[in-house]
Amino acid sequence: MASTQRRVQVLAPEVARKIAAGEVIERPASVVRELLDNAIDAGAGSVELQIANGGIDSVRLVDDGWGISPEDLSTCILPHATSKIRSAEDLEHVASLGFRGEALASIAAVARLEITSRTPGNDTAYRLTAEAGKAKPPQPVAAQPGTTVVVNNLFYCVPARKKFLKNPRAESAAVRATLTERATAFPELQFRFFVDGSLRAFYPPASASERIAALFADAVPANQLHEIRGSGPGFQITTVLAAPEHYRRDRKQIQVFVNRRRIAEFAFVQAVEHAFTPFMAGGRFPIACVFIECEPELVDFNVHPAKKEVRFRTKAEIRRRLVEVIREFLHAYDRSRHDLRTVPPADHGTPPPASETSTAGLFTEDKEQGLSAGERVAMIHRSRAPIVPDTPPAPAGAEFRYLGQVYGVFLLVEYRGRLFALDQHAAHERVLYERYRAHRNRQQLLVPIEIEADETQERHLSASQAAWAELGLTLTQLAPGRWRIEAVPAACRDEEQLLSEAVLEAAPHTDSLSDRFYTELACKAAVRDGDPLEPGAAEQLISDTLRLPQQRCPHGRPLWIEISREELFRRAQRL
Repeated sequence: MASTQRRVQVLAPEVARKIAAGEVIERPASVVRELLDNAIDAGAGSVELQIANGGIDSVRLVDDGWGISPEDLSTCILPHATSKIRSAEDLEHVASLGFRGEALASIAAVARLEITSRTPGNDTAYRLTAEAGKAKPPQPVAAQPGTTVVVNNLFYCVPARKKFLKNPRAESAAVRATLTERATAFPELQFRFFVDGSLRAFYPPASASERIAALFADAVPANQLHEIRGSGPGFQITTVLAAPEHYRRDRKQIQVFVNRRRIAEFAFVQAVEHAFTPFMAGGRFPIACVFIECEPELVDFNVHPAKKEVRFRTKAEIRRRLVEVIREFLHAYDRSRHDLRTVPPADHGTPPPASETSTAGLFTEDKEQGLSAGERVAMIHRSRAPIVPDTPPAPAGAEFRYLGQVYGVFLLVEYRGRLFALDQHAAHERVLYERYRAHRNRQQLLVPIEIEADETQERHLSASQAAWAELGLTLTQLAPGRWRIEAVPAACRDEEQLLSEAVLEAAPHTDSLSDRFYTELACKAAVRDGDPLEPGAAEQLISDTLRLPQQRCPHGRPLWIEISREELFRRAQRL
């Protein structure tokens, strides 16, 4: 097939405009994004958005900002027309949402556009209409102060692009998501949203926590949202997050805003996840909105047409501080909610007759069971030394009463007049984890442990031998794929059969090697669900748990739950 050589030529302006518009305007939600940014930059206190047929037929946005003068109306739809910057140097200090001057020009190139605006000092409003990028002179009309922008028949002149739009319901959902982003970032503004004439959302002015509570009402109760703050050189962080008990199975509600723009920056999303790791079991993701305010010269939004990709000069510092701020709060929150050492004695008033509340006989030991899990049960008795240096002594035995084991999983405990169900595996896992971390002094093995590693594991083992040595393990390579453990931490000396598995599973996690190793080893060594515990072992586990500094297992699950007196009496219809 013969090829036809074509000469290079400059595109006609109308073609170039349509191509450029595609970088900014992809769908109705793109139109809404740009119009909302303009309204907010114009000082609006109230914004009303109306869409028809998912925004494909019509988008109408009304704001009460300072408006556009008649002289500027004709100019505002020209390419790169903007009031936000004047020179290249201004890009170093951009504080507005919009600044490129592409929005209205791009919309006018692919839709029928109508702008009606009135400035506060004018008694008359003016209306500009444009079609396919060509505008008519502004005409005087009657209208309230502010600006109304109507965008009709999106992509009517670019049918190839219009056919790629989704159905009206999907486009409407995308529009709402865009509105929600702006409503989240600007809680002090009022937003109304209409779809095909029906009011679908109304957000009155509110605080950040109140606005997020309204937006996330289906996911988390308002009283379980917490607002925390932190700062660093050139930036401030405000985070509104849900307590760890509330979570999602995906990352959709970890949202990051920088200078009030929603951005796609995985490093900060990952920072939120990392901060929650000790407090949330695997496969669960926190609910959090992070607002980062940076000095303009520390951040560059002039990277992506939609401004969702950003360059930072101090990303690592912001990420580190974000983890610190969230984790400090979570530690304090967890201590206030889950530290058994701080549980106040219950005040139940005059208790019912003993015959009505006695638990005697409800949980009996099965003397025929024996100790089928003797190896793991015995681990509880191996060391009665404090789990962590300088922890308070274990409470006297009289302070708690062990009532028995239920479902082979929970130990029922009456403590200071309250009833608790202790997760035996999670509790023992945390006890062992703290013990391993506290006693790292190396002990030489009489008989070294040989392990086989695949290529990935071997590469990580080779690169992290110094880190393993800090944990008290001596690893030596015998041959490709064959390694030997010659020394182990003293606290792990009884776990020789489990060490090789824990080492291999932790090896790839070089950034969190210590935590991963102790977690894997503790999980494997801890009593399992279904293991029967004799009373002495159960009481020792309870005693050890009461003096733990952290009341969650290494995977983030709580060690216990409280079963309130009110709940028991309500279920028994005694209230």
